[in-house]
Amino acid sequence: MRNGDHETVLNDAWNEGAPCYNDPTFSQQGEAANWTNTPEAAAAINTCNTICRRLKPCAKQGLAAGTIDGERFASVADGVIYGGIACTGDHETLLALHAVAGTTPSDTHCLGCEREFLDPTVTVAKIGQCRRSALGFCSACYKSKRNSGALPQIRNTTPAACADCQTALVPKGTTPTAGTAEHRGGGRCATCANAHSYQQRKAAA
Repeated sequence: MRNGDHETVLNDAWNEGAPCYNDPTFSQQGEAANWTNTPEAAAAINTCNTICRRLKPCAKQGLAAGTIDGERFASVADGVIYGGIACTGDHETLLALHAVAGTTPSDTHCLGCEREFLDPTVTVAKIGQCRRSALGFCSACYKSKRNSGALPQIRNTTPAACADCQTALVPKGTTPTAGTAEHRGGGRCATCANAHSYQQRKAAA
């Protein structure tokens, strides 16, 4: 748990007046691994979704709430409920918070180190750039997460809808039905992903 202490998270002045303010049931108690499945957590999430009027800004705050002082890059919340999401600091938390906030993860930067992805047509990387590997990570971050056993936790992360045309998505390799499209990557369907790639190459020309 990186930021589950409700005295430093839920008692923040930003939350004053919100239903979670000064309420420890909105955060992980101790190191209980199953805290997200408790009746208390379920009741807290229901409160978020039925009473709170700050759901979207709260989710946006949660996208960086797991960041520890001195860290170079932002980390998502872990061990606390933000925006009606029981946050566990992983890629699923990232996607869920983006969905509530109405935003999408960047497909131009690595989800791990946040360096800019190198255009596939360019052979030499500049300082601060990296090559895309898979699951939104660069080669180095993907290898690190694979070796640490973290990748099984973040597989099967097909978004509900295309980030551009909003068509419902099905996992890559699945035959789409009427009204759906296959997820190509970057949160986009094949058509939008190809168009996006074309625009990137055109801008770089």
